[in-house]
Amino acid sequence: MLPPSIPISQPVRSSKFGALPSPCTAHIHAKVDVLVWFEICELAPNGEYVPVVVEHSDDLPCRGLFLLHQGIQRRIRITIVHDQEAEIKWRDVRELVVGRIRNSPESDEDEDNDNSVLSLGLFPGEYLEIPGDDRVMFRFEAAWDSSLHNSPLLNRVSSQGEQIFMTISAYLELENCGRPAIITKDLSLVIYGRDARTGPRSLKHLFSGSYRNAEANRLSGVYELLLRRASEAGSPEAPAKGPGH
Repeated sequence: MLPPSIPISQPVRSSKFGALPSPCTAHIHAKVDVLVWFEICELAPNGEYVPVVVEHSDDLPCRGLFLLHQGIQRRIRITIVHDQEAEIKWRDVRELVVGRIRNSPESDEDEDNDNSVLSLGLFPGEYLEIPGDDRVMFRFEAAWDSSLHNSPLLNRVSSQGEQIFMTISAYLELENCGRPAIITKDLSLVIYGRDARTGPRSLKHLFSGSYRNAEANRLSGVYELLLRRASEAGSPEAPAKGPGH
């Protein structure tokens, strides 16, 4: 039997938007399924930010484990993918918040007492065009200095068998919408020494070579974006439809 995945988390509170009103029951104007890719990138010797290795397994609470190095500059990269929809036009990301740093899948931290919450510095979002793929792709990145969380879990090399969990929430602005769309995801990671060679710890992934595929070094989540009529609600919402894979 597979271990249960982490229950869908509530958004990490935004310092810019504060506590948002509860979703209302106004008429739903449109529903759109959205695929989201999550990557953590580290600065490589050539000056580029490269996605770190992700170990995928259904035995993991988050279904994937990011393998990081201590003391290297990082960015969090998020790509939103969906079919061509006239209803949706992303303006930009307004905030990416990281918090609930912990060493267990469940978080019992009181939101008001969570001192680990950090709002990251953002780079402008951009639309991607990939030949042969007519889906809409909107990508943005944020600089992540994990030392600013002031968490021992993120400042040191992880102990043998230890996993670190955190929750991230992205607040995005859409055209003709009065409230931000919110995408929330729980991530798990392990921190190795700065010069350690990282690779999948399971023989299945090692022999398959899948970890060398750039598409394998990310986690995915499927969300349902709800657009409600402005006269009644004026807010898009992006609650998670199911756990990421």
